[in-house]
Amino acid sequence: MSNGKLHTCGANDNFVVLAPHNILGGLIRGGVQVELVSLHQPVGLTLPGGMKILSIDEVTPASADVYIQMFRDPTEPEVLEKLREWNLPARLTLNDAFKLRDHSKWKYLPLLHQQGIGSEIATPPATVQWETQTYSSRVSTDHQWIETAAYNNNRGQYAERKGRERIATRFAENASKGIRSFFRAGYVLGRFTTGWLYAAPAEQRILKSGTAAHAVPFDLPRRHHAKLRQVFEELSVDCCHFEGCFMGDRLDVFDINTHPTACGSTLSYITHDMSALMIEGLKERLNHHES
Repeated sequence: MSNGKLHTCGANDNFVVLAPHNILGGLIRGGVQVELVSLHQPVGLTLPGGMKILSIDEVTPASADVYIQMFRDPTEPEVLEKLREWNLPARLTLNDAFKLRDHSKWKYLPLLHQQGIGSEIATPPATVQWETQTYSSRVSTDHQWIETAAYNNNRGQYAERKGRERIATRFAENASKGIRSFFRAGYVLGRFTTGWLYAAPAEQRILKSGTAAHAVPFDLPRRHHAKLRQVFEELSVDCCHFEGCFMGDRLDVFDINTHPTACGSTLSYITHDMSALMIEGLKERLNHHES
């Protein structure tokens, strides 16, 4: 939800848009029984694929093996309040909303930097000049700094976030032979999906998948898995999309999105892998718990 309103689509706004709904679809196709419950009640609409959005009164939480919590991150205080009211029975929970209540670049960039796979938070000189802002980001005219939104969602809507909506780091200059690139991949329960490496002309300093000139399949080199996995575990992130780039052999991860949009010409392949890995990982964890 955004400002108390549901995100809808369709010719008559008759479907609810839920960013990870394709992941849920992948779970269902893999034989998992999925019940989708909304905090916002009542919801008379369905997802585009026809999946019904249920009320908490229509399900039996105690019969669930696993909860997957998919709220805006960092988790909004009113969401946590509602979850406390529900008092759900304890279960294995992916992306626990309480543990993600402070998820932002202010938290995860220092952890990435400590592992040597992320840029250090910095304070640019007061005299710095900035290029035109694009996609909520801007680069200094001397190409030394980049400033981005610190929160994936709800920037500045809460008192504790005032003055911390933006964050700056050194700009990862990785242009080579007139080309600039970045990658996006998925992570689920300790495992990494195949992702995509996006490329564009070097003068395009702020890249997005939708504006990239070219994309090829990408697998994060194994030598980086252990450090990044350690960061995700410390953050209590069980599944996400993450983005980064390489400067020579050095990895720079700059975004961790715990509830990413899971559809699109390239994102759908990551979604397919995430759903399959989630099923495998959950089976292993549940079997281990039973044993």
